[in-house]
Amino acid sequence: METTLSWYKENAFLYAEKTKYSLVYDALGEFLSRVEEKGRILDFGCGSGRDSHYFLERGFSVDSLDGSEEMKREAKRLFGIDVRLSSFLSLCEYEKYDGVWAQASILHLEEGDLRKALSLISKALKKGGVFYSSFRKGEEDGYEEGRWYTNMTESRFASLIPPNLYIEKVWEGKDVRPGVDNIWLSIISRKES
Repeated sequence: METTLSWYKENAFLYAEKTKYSLVYDALGEFLSRVEEKGRILDFGCGSGRDSHYFLERGFSVDSLDGSEEMKREAKRLFGIDVRLSSFLSLCEYEKYDGVWAQASILHLEEGDLRKALSLISKALKKGGVFYSSFRKGEEDGYEEGRWYTNMTESRFASLIPPNLYIEKVWEGKDVRPGVDNIWLSIISRKES
């Protein structure tokens, strides 16, 4: 994770500028249609704050968390978002959130840490709460251009989540950034009531 954080430290401004309008509307719609109206959302790995801003504009209460000091600064600069600086594995909330949003964020954790983070997310969700995550589709993990990627299939994700989370919907989509050819796997899970 340190190598990935170093990449964001060096590239925060350019990355934030390049992705500040890259909203994934289909995923946002699917997620918000399942979250309690005006509920509390954790933007888990919020980056530039783009999605946090989207949720706030729609009347949701949002906690924005990121592990990069530089991305925290970008979120404040671009969207006025106050971000809590924290690692994924430091999440210690209990049944606080109606929804947890992890758009292209926890894919930077290696499998063992990803399993731990999924357990912490489950604890942070209220009963019946909704969890959205996205990963690049595939089975090979590794570094690419200075960042670690854990790629995903539906069956692999099902094997990593704790027993009180169940998958509600999975779909594939193309990258919304121009000129990027990745296929993304979007996954909506729910915590048992």
